[in-house]
Amino acid sequence: MKKKLEILNQQSKVIVKNPVTKQEFELFKENFASLVEDENDPLSCISIASSSLSIDLWKGCRWQCAYCHVQGSKRNLDKDGYMPIKAEPYKKFTEAQIVEALIRTPIFIKDETIISIGTTSTEPLAVGQVLNSTFTIIDELIKRNFKNPVWIVTKAGIPNQALPRIAQITPKIKSLIFSPTYGALNKEIEPIQNNRFLNLKNASILGAKIILYLRPLVKQWGTTAEKIKTAIKQASKDLNSKTVSAIVIGGLRWTEGIEYGLQNRNLIWPSDLEKKDNHKDLPDDLYEEVKSICQELIPHIPIVKHSSCALAHILKCSDRLITYAINENDCHISKCSKEQRETCMASKLKLEDLNKTLAKVREDLQSLNISIDIKQVTPDGKVISKPAFESLPFSARTTILKTLANIIETRYYE
Repeated sequence: MKKKLEILNQQSKVIVKNPVTKQEFELFKENFASLVEDENDPLSCISIASSSLSIDLWKGCRWQCAYCHVQGSKRNLDKDGYMPIKAEPYKKFTEAQIVEALIRTPIFIKDETIISIGTTSTEPLAVGQVLNSTFTIIDELIKRNFKNPVWIVTKAGIPNQALPRIAQITPKIKSLIFSPTYGALNKEIEPIQNNRFLNLKNASILGAKIILYLRPLVKQWGTTAEKIKTAIKQASKDLNSKTVSAIVIGGLRWTEGIEYGLQNRNLIWPSDLEKKDNHKDLPDDLYEEVKSICQELIPHIPIVKHSSCALAHILKCSDRLITYAINENDCHISKCSKEQRETCMASKLKLEDLNKTLAKVREDLQSLNISIDIKQVTPDGKVISKPAFESLPFSARTTILKTLANIIETRYYE
């Protein structure tokens, strides 16, 4: 019997009093957007994370970035209400148990679904037991003859200890993708000021793909174009079109959990930035400045505003979150390859045709426990439905967009 997923229902929340300010916050009880809420089920360690499904076995992180969104779930906090500095297992599930649970769910598509690791819990390349766990997860997928792309977002850089494992893995899966992040932020915001570009060239030689994340860029927390330029210049010998597949430039996302984490450190959300849930704030002038720096110092690399665009470029498919329709401006200002733009535009032309196959769309969503009456999909990617698409939880909206994109891909590109 297939496990009933909990994508449509907003997961339960609890009131948590911030230990520093005593302000009350409404945080998720379990991991936000996890497939099930029951902490005794391995699927509670798997979350919908935009373009991917994230496997999260750990809580706590020594990087302690002030804006870390994982503080939005009570399960990621210690008994005193802080994110632990030392990573520890969330539950005593093995990597094999979690992978087995994952591959038996209808949301998992063999060899297609992007698997991320640690996206909603910890630094996945922290040397020691967490790093070993990260590669054990990938090994468990390979043992079962799955070739799904694996995507790892990291602030650690790629440690030397990871290189032998990368060499073993890359020939066996579709793509092993690393996204090192750098935003030139102040130390009070990112306490560990390490080399984010460590071993990128070595990893790419071994077959890994690199998406350089220049984000979050926050002027109020220290980001300047000059600092970005200096960092890229210093790393330029390792940053070129052979090493880096794409660059994502992004701003700061607001969530209640991020504000909770800031208050834990006696910091405040910048007063001139919006507080709109899951909305990223990035001034156009800063985006254009950083984009120009990248074009100057590391030319011939696609520069985009969304992870889904960069992943589409690597996986040679159209954007799985339909950015080309629902966010045309971000699509327009991105610097994509000619082939990628043609691929996405071809899918955009087919969006209207989805209205001929809405029964198939509803069937696929029903299998994921999302009962929604989709009336129409407009050429600009707007989903007209009952209940209203905009009223659904972020995880459900993301899943619906991915389902639509999957149907377009299956129908027109296989």
